[in-house]
Amino acid sequence: MLLTLVHRRKYPYRMILMRSNHDRLVRTLALLIMAATAVSAVQADFMFSGRDGFSPNSGPAVTGTLSLDLNDPGIITPLPGGENGSSAEYLSPNHFLSGTYDLWSFSGVPGVYVKDGPVQWSGGGENFSSDHWIARTSVSGASVGGWAPVFFGIYFYTGPAGINGTALLPPADPLSSPNEFDLTFLLQLQDESSNLMEISGPIFSVQSVPEPTAFALLLLGGVLLRAAHRQKC
Repeated sequence: MLLTLVHRRKYPYRMILMRSNHDRLVRTLALLIMAATAVSAVQADFMFSGRDGFSPNSGPAVTGTLSLDLNDPGIITPLPGGENGSSAEYLSPNHFLSGTYDLWSFSGVPGVYVKDGPVQWSGGGENFSSDHWIARTSVSGASVGGWAPVFFGIYFYTGPAGINGTALLPPADPLSSPNEFDLTFLLQLQDESSNLMEISGPIFSVQSVPEPTAFALLLLGGVLLRAAHRQKC
């Protein structure tokens, strides 16, 4: 009889201990999920597509994705001579670009180069140089027909003061430009003799890619925390 009483007295404490451990596990898991969500949110992803050549329906399509590391502080440099404006380089190793053109696939780690200049120079002369946003990189990929991809770049050129600031992300609406030569790509292929073949054309679609996975993880973390709180109550 004494053994039965002791067992009954200890059982609730064992339940409390198990419940406490479960709460800690759920809270830890929820915090880890939310931390992973915060890490994934520092990437900005874009999808792009274009075509070879500048005449309608002239060549094969080029498509790809561009991921930019939002933690890259960049190297901001004032324009020489004390002129208004600046240029920037973003060279994080966490940037990533991948794409396909016809039978070729390629990937690389791009640098982003931005220039924002004035409409007029300080001396009163008109500025005829372009503002620009460029993402370019050496790339690698399988050889097709003796030609392998070695370089890829996306180029957005505007008139002076066409880009406001030197932000890492591409301009809000580069496709609004009426000139198809303003937003272009360049792909270089190389053969075994180091001969280069260049493919270029307009980019006609640049779309920001949402991160549903990050949102789902954040939602799951919130649900787990709420469940732990209810069990504690």
